Amino acid sequence: MEFQNNIEPTVEEADKTKSKSKVILRGSIVPVAHDLIDRQKWDDCVDQSPNGTVCLYSWFLDLLCPQWSALVLGDYVLVMPLPIRSKYGFQVLLQPLFIQQLGVFGAGTVHHDIIRRFIRKIPSNIRLIDYHFNHLNSFPDCRSVQHYPNLVLSLNKTYTDLHEAYSVNLRRKLRKANKSNLVMYMDGDSHQVISLFRRYNKKVLGTISEKWYRNLQRVIDESQSRGMAEIWTVKDAGDQLLAGIVLLHSPKHKRMILNLIAQSDTGRNVHAGAWLIDQYIQEYAGEELIFDFEGSKDRGVARYYNSFGAAPEYYPRYHKALFPLSILTLFHFR
Repeated sequence: MEFQNNIEPTVEEADKTKSKSKVILRGSIVPVAHDLIDRQKWDDCVDQSPNGTVCLYSWFLDLLCPQWSALVLGDYVLVMPLPIRSKYGFQVLLQPLFIQQLGVFGAGTVHHDIIRRFIRKIPSNIRLIDYHFNHLNSFPDCRSVQHYPNLVLSLNKTYTDLHEAYSVNLRRKLRKANKSNLVMYMDGDSHQVISLFRRYNKKVLGTISEKWYRNLQRVIDESQSRGMAEIWTVKDAGDQLLAGIVLLHSPKHKRMILNLIAQSDTGRNVHAGAWLIDQYIQEYAGEELIFDFEGSKDRGVARYYNSFGAAPEYYPRYHKALFPLSILTLFHFR
């Protein structure tokens, strides 16, 4: 399938029912190559999308997923990023590291029939697909789709109410942290946080390639320059870095994403990461803001985030492969 730039106009018709108005989107879905994507129209589409996030802006994708392409419906009414790359002689479509959800987004209503239309337009030469749609993309039950939990917390309550929803175990951890003479910084150094992550994140240590870390650093730096990232860190009385979090947000979407959390062994012992998240919740309690933990299908991580009173929000993972999905790590982290 060749990439094109001739995009047909779209026609929207409203078919009002008793319960709600259903928008039917008509027009061609066409693949658009990386250098032919209209960045302004793309970013306008992100702005107008109820499921938009900072991770979907063209500049973010350019830095984290160089040479990404896209599927576009009409005049950028609905769009779907395609981070296609070549691995071991195969063309593969894989969910990028450090972005939890992509999928179809825009101002139009995204029903499962629209999702099917987009999937049918994925280039036929793709040998492996492992792709996360977003929580507003609906899917019928099928073997190719699994639904994974994300955890989110609405901060539009008083801190007292939010704190009451914490688990007993989390409250105990925070009491211990409060006795540890921790010092918080809201203007931390992202380089230090990424370095801490690389040293102490045992689950992925030695598997993520240097390329991914370079791209992550670039995208955090750019997000900071645009006022769309916050780096919070915590140190001990001796000025040793114990933990840090990278928070990404788009003011238009009122969602703060916990993009990265890093802790040293000492930081874990005094629960510095939990303390840092709690400090953020205290700072923004009462605002119309969603705190997006970005996780997790790992039961331990999910239990940890759930201890803050977070609620599950499910997103679809679509996969299609000519070989077992168990070998995905050979593709994802390199």
